[in-house]
Amino acid sequence: LGFDMDSDNKCIVFTAQNPTTIRTGPHNGVFRYDPSTRMIATLLGPNKQLYRYPGRILVNQDGDYVFGCDGQIGTPTWKCLYKLSRAGQGILSTILVGPNILRGNLTVNIDNGKYLVGSEFSPPYAVLEIADNGSWTYWSDANVFGWDSYHLPQNHRNGYIEGPWNSYVYQLKPGLTGRTTLATLPLPQPFYLCSADFDLQTAASPRFVVLASNGVSQPNVGPNHVYYIDRATFAITSMVKVSNSCAVHYDFAFYRGRHIQTTKISNNKWAIRLSCPRFPGKPYVLVAGVSGVRPGIALPDGRNINLNVDVITIMTLANLLQPYWNPGRLNLDANGEAAGVLDLTTTARPTKGWGMPFWIAMAVLDGAAPGGIAYLPDTYVMRL
Repeated sequence: LGFDMDSDNKCIVFTAQNPTTIRTGPHNGVFRYDPSTRMIATLLGPNKQLYRYPGRILVNQDGDYVFGCDGQIGTPTWKCLYKLSRAGQGILSTILVGPNILRGNLTVNIDNGKYLVGSEFSPPYAVLEIADNGSWTYWSDANVFGWDSYHLPQNHRNGYIEGPWNSYVYQLKPGLTGRTTLATLPLPQPFYLCSADFDLQTAASPRFVVLASNGVSQPNVGPNHVYYIDRATFAITSMVKVSNSCAVHYDFAFYRGRHIQTTKISNNKWAIRLSCPRFPGKPYVLVAGVSGVRPGIALPDGRNINLNVDVITIMTLANLLQPYWNPGRLNLDANGEAAGVLDLTTTARPTKGWGMPFWIAMAVLDGAAPGGIAYLPDTYVMRL
């Protein structure tokens, strides 16, 4: 039901359920698939009672796995947001638990690094904002319809949740407003759009990538197609047929798409893993900031660096924050990989942190590319 690239940008971490008595294959837990060996490792479970209906999963700023699931069979069924440490079989901890408040929708808020999680019932399909310590508030708490698709695509250029669902493109703003319709899509029947997410958000023309399901003749099978929809015009720019019968349509991830990822080395110290496998050997720059992502820096070719320049940005660009900030070798290796370090071990940092978001941006350089920039990965956010 949930997929994500692991912190190495090579393996795939996923959740699976099996509500029947069949015990073959991964079920009711968290698993990792290594494409190079075609082996599946069990990270958690299987346990149908404790990890029933696990949903979306993401890798957080420490490299740990966060996912939501139903906690047990019975009435009421309580729902949990769990965190599983990445080491070995891992240590499972509960971020938040409660009846009817958590769904499979899960993402990280680009504006502050907290989790955004879909809810159910009251208010109808509200969106919660949850800190790693379990404290939460409503991100969207209108007593009108909120967000109920399988993804929570957040537009980095305005901060709103946006995306296609069924035959429409919806938008949800934070606060006391309900979902609004941005566009009606001319879809061939009987397809309808299910999971959706933004493609590269730094692109000159951002687009949605959407899974389409055959919801009439095969209600539980799909997608049969992948749609690409332009965010500005809402035109369907292409439609790719996957197969006549493919995996269920709850989730997808961009393969090798985890270009920036922090993993915790020790208290107050993180490795910054960089992975751009299409650009081996290319030079790069790595910068940070504490002033958000909007409006960012508009480039002449239409692309946008989603980071506001401040004194931290200038100092990290000039590599003047050693030993706190180390951008790494400044050249990707033969695999398109590199690593930097964020080291706050010698700072007078409170035990629970400063509670501030911290943004990291990267550019892969090439003198032959427009503006000298071959690739702009999406900006990464964490909390200090």
